[in-house]
Amino acid sequence: MRRVIGIGFDHMHMGDQLRTAMTEPGAELVAVIDEDTARMASVCADVGLADLPQVVGAPGSPPVEAALARYVPEVAIVCSTTARHQEWVEALAPRGIAVQLEKPFGHDLAAVDAMIAAAERHGTALAVNWPLAWYPTHRTA
Repeated sequence: MRRVIGIGFDHMHMGDQLRTAMTEPGAELVAVIDEDTARMASVCADVGLADLPQVVGAPGSPPVEAALARYVPEVAIVCSTTARHQEWVEALAPRGIAVQLEKPFGHDLAAVDAMIAAAERHGTALAVNWPLAWYPTHRTA
């Protein structure tokens, strides 16, 4: 069972990502994190996860560090602002947490390079969700 955590509700796709994780065999949603309590609670209620632990905080903050230690996620779905992607990857990779980022990858090339380096240094997977990539016809092309 893969323990999954949702981080950041800045992009509308977090609800879609949580729904997918809910139905994915072998995935267990363990918590969600955001800096905006109301936004996080609203999305969780919409997708039927109102009882999921909700943590308020930013990368590296004491509540987030405590949640990562408590829930021990293996995979993080990150839908924060693009400007925060690097912070999240650099906070998660040393813990061995694989990261799926919502597009776009990063706010500039230096951030993208830093995220790739962090994932490689810690041997973690790093992916960018690009919905068109999931269509079989696009993969074939």
